[in-house]
Amino acid sequence: MRSIRRELTRRVITRVLPLIILGSVLSYVLVRAAVYREFDNALRHEMQVLSTAAERIGDGMDFDFAPELAPGGPIETGLDYYFDARLSDGSLLKQTPMLKGAKLDMQGTRVGVMALGPVVLPNGRVGRGCEYTFEPRKVEAAAHAGAVVRPFAPPGPVRIVIAASTSDLERPLAALALTELLVGTGVLCATVLALLSSVRRGLAPLSELAQEVTAIQPANLSARVTETGRPNELRPIASRLNALLARLEAAFTREKRFASNAAHELRTPVAEVRAIAEVGSGAQPEEMRRALREIASVASEMQGTISTLLTIARAGSGLLSVSASQVDLGTYLSELCTRRQAGPLAPRLECLVEPGLLIETDLAAIASVLGNLLDNALAYTPAHGRVKVSAVATPLGAEVCVRNHVTDLSETDLTNIFEPFWRKRGTPVAGSHSGLGLSLVRALCEVLNAQIRAELLPGPELALYLALPRSLSGAVANLPAGAVSTKSPQHQSAPRSESEQS
Repeated sequence: MRSIRRELTRRVITRVLPLIILGSVLSYVLVRAAVYREFDNALRHEMQVLSTAAERIGDGMDFDFAPELAPGGPIETGLDYYFDARLSDGSLLKQTPMLKGAKLDMQGTRVGVMALGPVVLPNGRVGRGCEYTFEPRKVEAAAHAGAVVRPFAPPGPVRIVIAASTSDLERPLAALALTELLVGTGVLCATVLALLSSVRRGLAPLSELAQEVTAIQPANLSARVTETGRPNELRPIASRLNALLARLEAAFTREKRFASNAAHELRTPVAEVRAIAEVGSGAQPEEMRRALREIASVASEMQGTISTLLTIARAGSGLLSVSASQVDLGTYLSELCTRRQAGPLAPRLECLVEPGLLIETDLAAIASVLGNLLDNALAYTPAHGRVKVSAVATPLGAEVCVRNHVTDLSETDLTNIFEPFWRKRGTPVAGSHSGLGLSLVRALCEVLNAQIRAELLPGPELALYLALPRSLSGAVANLPAGAVSTKSPQHQSAPRSESEQS
């Protein structure tokens, strides 16, 4: 199982460790380069002093320098220091007594160029050397006092090699390297400990959030996780969790309400059937036949209710399929309106549709949707009211609008009219309808990739807008709040309208 804590620790260590190593190595290299640069500068300085000691006097060569007598020089300060001055034929001009005739040798350079590099010391160790080949300055014999080191010397340049042991440098540099290693190890260990503590504290809000979520039980879905005081990174998660809990609570509430309403709706006809059966059990044949017809009527109503509930459940669970066919929406809607024209006291039904509204959809499903919309409008419109049906083409398909006068519908009711078994209390037809018509419409809209929304207009009028795509796989324009988003086609066949089923 992956652990964020272990993963963070591993990643930080694998990134910090190379940085610590690189920093230590770079620090050591820079210090070593600076030390050797100063050491080389000291060798150059000594070479400049030595080169002024060589003088050509007539046919001779003098080297007026005694290192053991130079105050503050390398010999006096205890440095392991050597120099070797030779003439152009390789013969010895002057050298430090410690060389005892041994020769210091380097690669050789051209005249006038001072070169630095490694050199083998008399004790066999490798030191640092400076080589300089130059033309000595000429001095008149009369101006020179004292004896000449080489009264007769070959003409040409003088070559001086200075060598010094680096052991006095390597010892502190080795100590520096060990210090860098120990300090780097200590820094790494401290970093790991600080990292473990920081990661533990940094992930503590996650553990707290997990504990809060774990404490929420199915029986207490109204509880919410705390959003205030959370780190910025966890606030969106807490907000999404609260939104999910709100949706779950609403779903559980709907399920409970649905089960209660379904039991209530079916309990009444079952009790009615039982009462008719008990009364008719000892009746005469004619009364018995009348009782059986009543039982058949009640059973038919129950069958229609159960069939509608099954259709809604199948549509919501993805078990309802559709079969695409070309439908002339305008012609079909006009025929539906014509069949539903009623008597003089019934609501006036107006149908205004554009000709040639061809869409590709499932005929049975769209018939059920349009039939339930019309039946709902006609049932709840008061006497002498008006129901207006219109259908127009849209860039993505077609839009059907069913408008009817209402008496006491409010904006808050618009959020409930698509819920199963919901009916406006106090309306004259509330008791004669099951309240499943618009729920079935919403379920079938999801299958048909359509959108449905309700709007309360001045008048007051209830307007139900149905947006249909040009084809089942097409999209529809986004509708305002209250629209039902669509789903892909499912399985099983779509029914006719609720009124036709019952």
